[in-house]
Amino acid sequence: MNEYLERIKSKRFDSREKKAILTAISPGIAKTMLEASNGNRKLRKWYVDALANVMIRGEFRVTAECIGFTADGTLVEGHHRLSAIVQSGQTVDMFVVYGLDHDIYSFHNIGIKRTTADLHGIRKQTAEAINKAVVLTFGSGAISQTDLVHKVGVGTPLFYALESLAEHCGANSAYFTSAPMRLAAAIHLVNGRDADFILHQWRALALSDIAAMSPASQALLRQVVQKKASAQNSMDTLARGRVVFDESRQNVSRISVDEESISAARLWVKKAVNAMLSEPF
Repeated sequence: MNEYLERIKSKRFDSREKKAILTAISPGIAKTMLEASNGNRKLRKWYVDALANVMIRGEFRVTAECIGFTADGTLVEGHHRLSAIVQSGQTVDMFVVYGLDHDIYSFHNIGIKRTTADLHGIRKQTAEAINKAVVLTFGSGAISQTDLVHKVGVGTPLFYALESLAEHCGANSAYFTSAPMRLAAAIHLVNGRDADFILHQWRALALSDIAAMSPASQALLRQVVQKKASAQNSMDTLARGRVVFDESRQNVSRISVDEESISAARLWVKKAVNAMLSEPF
């Protein structure tokens, strides 16, 4: 351990051997580690905010997710978590892995599935939205695969996006906070769309705050009141949510859904989930 503490102090993270060490990472150490990045990572601010809030509340736990350095000492995994440590001002225990191959992400998440705990213990609403994402991405039979559900929904950008929605406004509505609507808002967050707009509309719809709603949100509210949109049709709801939380379509006065837009919404979720799983976070 002392050898690696000395390496941190000297800002050297190269290693000929592959080794994982549980390390107490302070904001100062996190800053030093971030300096070892190649600078190509684009951070999602909402994701850093969500992680930082978890750390501030003392709820962050040690998991298999690590901070990763290649053999020559380049930071390749953990940018969001390290940035959250800096932002939160908290010291957090995490595994730091040294000596990774440069092409590690060609093999990321495609190995033999690990045995994991199920989703017990997280919000029911978050779990329902995660289940929806898994089914849309991998098929209806995939929901029985605990490992797959865990990989998609625990400690991922999707998980923290869904948690951000719940923390921003915990009110519940049969339609506006249903799993498909929740998933639509979360996918827009994961894709890096306007987080302030998404969270603002999420709150407005959940609380039926008409004055705070965009024209598109008001249009959806009218359709629900007129029973032209129903939570019983989950794919229709997802397609409408995809429109409502898209800042570029906030001024539409009528939301139309057909088979084409439903197919597009399904593909949209599938692409976002697969992209999320293929990149380090």
